[in-house]
Amino acid sequence: MPIESQKPTILEDQRILEALSEIGVYITNYKTEETLISKTWKDIPDRFQVKQISPDFLSHIHPDDREQLARDLDSIKKGVSSNFNCIFRMKDSSGKYKWIKSKGKTVHSDEDGLPILFVGFDTDISELKKTEKKLLNSITKEKKRSEELEILRQIAAGFSSSLDTNETVLKILREIHRIIPYDMASIQILEGSWLQVIGVEGFENAEEIRKLRFRYPNPESLSTKALQERKAVLSNNVTIDFPGFTQPEKGMNINSWIGIPLISHGEIIGLMALDHLEKNQFNKHQLELAEIVGDHIATALENSQLHERTYKMAMEDALTGIGSRHRLQMEGRLLFESAIRSESSLSLAILDIDKFKDVNDTFGHDIGDLVLKRIADTCAQEIRITDLLARLGGEEFIILLPDTTEDKAFQIIDRIRTKVGAIHHPEFDKQVAISAGVYGAVPDKENKLGSYQTKADKALYASKSNGRNRVTLFSSL
Repeated sequence: MPIESQKPTILEDQRILEALSEIGVYITNYKTEETLISKTWKDIPDRFQVKQISPDFLSHIHPDDREQLARDLDSIKKGVSSNFNCIFRMKDSSGKYKWIKSKGKTVHSDEDGLPILFVGFDTDISELKKTEKKLLNSITKEKKRSEELEILRQIAAGFSSSLDTNETVLKILREIHRIIPYDMASIQILEGSWLQVIGVEGFENAEEIRKLRFRYPNPESLSTKALQERKAVLSNNVTIDFPGFTQPEKGMNINSWIGIPLISHGEIIGLMALDHLEKNQFNKHQLELAEIVGDHIATALENSQLHERTYKMAMEDALTGIGSRHRLQMEGRLLFESAIRSESSLSLAILDIDKFKDVNDTFGHDIGDLVLKRIADTCAQEIRITDLLARLGGEEFIILLPDTTEDKAFQIIDRIRTKVGAIHHPEFDKQVAISAGVYGAVPDKENKLGSYQTKADKALYASKSNGRNRVTLFSSL
């Protein structure tokens, strides 16, 4: 096509122009509005680009790129800039967008600085953009994987930081949410033929959900499948995969579910279940993450339960279930120190079963153990949650009563004595009585809990000496 010139030039040679077009060159003459189009533009309907001032020009450019491209072209046209460098997406004849990198320069301008001749070069970089996108996705995935591994490391470290089962369960469920978003979740411990829920997150009626338990094994249960196959199980449509799925709350429809078996030292100890109300919310990658963290969860739970059992053994009397001597030493000291700080009364009572040796000798130690349990239960029922009841050993019990004067303590212990005397023992049809000694005062830093115990013991001795089945105050001696 002709370009303004006084004599023939190479630009008047059609073969040269076609060759330039084929390699991506385009030329615009702003005076004549003639354009040599590059091959990039030849796939555009109606060759709208022959005149870039056409109102249809930008309609073929991706909406997100139109404003910038129009601004850059306008800068060239008005002589504001002589260089052009733009990347944009252009729709081809098939309706698909392809990425174009276009660079150009004004090579001839008029006296006012307006462009006369502009030469540019188009490159289709669609494949490069695809590769770039794949690389970016790969980097993003790798970054996400690194973040997930760091979260898994944090989770594994965090699980071992608590030895309280309830705290451990709550921490587990909240940490798991960081890598596997769910609506609700639960941890269930295998106890015989049942999976017992011990902790939940996300449920409105959490206390009721904690009471649930599920039969194991159940041939139609996804939980049973996960435990028997010893691997995590995923369902994105439980109504199809498990028609008998138990919806834990009314009006709630769980549709997606992951079950992770909790295995420690080769033994199945339970299951963690993650629930989502929508279908198709979990994927295989999340399933893999769940399996990775499953062993850490099982170990953390087993450790916390072992600690609780050990703590319970140390703090509870094995026979009666009330406090042990160790608990008395630990919590008794705290109650005593609290009474000193608050300058409040603290009372201590020692109770002893009258002629308990006769019960053991006549009816046997098994019957004697039953008597001890009944009396311990009666004492526990008659005191406050803030009071401390412990077994000193044999047939002796001790009760610490904070914020209680000696006279008030006498009334409480005497009521217990009456209740104990009314206990029915069907094994030998005979009443069993107790004697008690009480001491109460406002302690100071010079006092020790042991001194309270010594004084209560003296009062107990007085009760025994004066005929048994009675309560004696130390202050009355």
